[in-house]
Amino acid sequence: MRSFLVSIILLSLLLVATQAKGETSKGTIAVFPFENESLSVNVLLTVMPLVKAELQKRGFDLMDDATVREFFVKHRLRQSGYVSSETSRVLREEYGISVVLVGCVIEYSLKKNPVVAVHARAVDTDTGEILWAGYSSATGEDFVGLFGFGGKFTIQALLPEVIKSLFSTFTIESSEEHFSEVFRVAVLPFRNVSERVGAGSIVTYLYITELFKNPAFQPIEFGDIREAVVELKLRPKGEVDYTVLDALLERLDVDGFIIGTVDEYREAPNPYLPPRVSIAARLLDAHSKRLVWYDYSVLDGDDEIKILDFGKLRSVDRVAYRIIQKQLIQLEEQIWVYKKGQESVTAKR
Repeated sequence: MRSFLVSIILLSLLLVATQAKGETSKGTIAVFPFENESLSVNVLLTVMPLVKAELQKRGFDLMDDATVREFFVKHRLRQSGYVSSETSRVLREEYGISVVLVGCVIEYSLKKNPVVAVHARAVDTDTGEILWAGYSSATGEDFVGLFGFGGKFTIQALLPEVIKSLFSTFTIESSEEHFSEVFRVAVLPFRNVSERVGAGSIVTYLYITELFKNPAFQPIEFGDIREAVVELKLRPKGEVDYTVLDALLERLDVDGFIIGTVDEYREAPNPYLPPRVSIAARLLDAHSKRLVWYDYSVLDGDDEIKILDFGKLRSVDRVAYRIIQKQLIQLEEQIWVYKKGQESVTAKR
């Protein structure tokens, strides 16, 4: 592990030196330390250098670590997996930073079949809006070929592939087209009643990621949601009353709220049993308080196998993400029907 850390540090230094020699910077990004929701400790020591190296390889300058730490201490910031609009604004005013990157290490398993999963978001410090959101996950067995050859069965081999995949779509350019006539939604923290610590946060972040990828929706940055939740002293319980919704709406400019519960988030207990997840989610209209959509889904990693092991979901986070993808297909259709119904009522008036 020590040699792996040394290699990562040397790679980061090499990329900095290479960038300093020639290419014009695409901009400066403040990279906040990622949140760690994996069950392993000290994972940021290996994840963060690779994240920064990947950004530098793509032509971005980075706010140096000492300045990031200074900013956290000065403003008494404790959590770094999200950023509020106010914190973004202060970062821009004090250091001229236009983009901040936040994220979460979801899985980081050193088992025989290692698992790595990482989520990240780029946030505009001027508007507080999400500019980009990504998620990447892989296991060592995912790289095994048709005849059993290949595979990446060490963290040293697997982690770089996941980070490279995570940033394959990375951009910090705002898309006005993406945000025109969309449904603005706040994903409230999912309640976790499973035995997996942190499952509620993981599902919340995965929901934000998939919502961002869908042009019908504009998820707001979780930092603003978290700030409102803390101010109102709310606890994730999978439901909210009308009074709370009104209070949230005063603080958040949204059309709807997604609320939900993670009932089960079970990793594969052995090589013969698949991971299993169950999620309940619903969307409430922020103004009318009406229930727009509801779904309860259960899925295990073997449910979508087509032939041999093709379609097999080997990690629990990918099972959760697949549920979310399916739920949002339903939600998008229901939103269209709901909007048409609202337009019809308005026309009759």
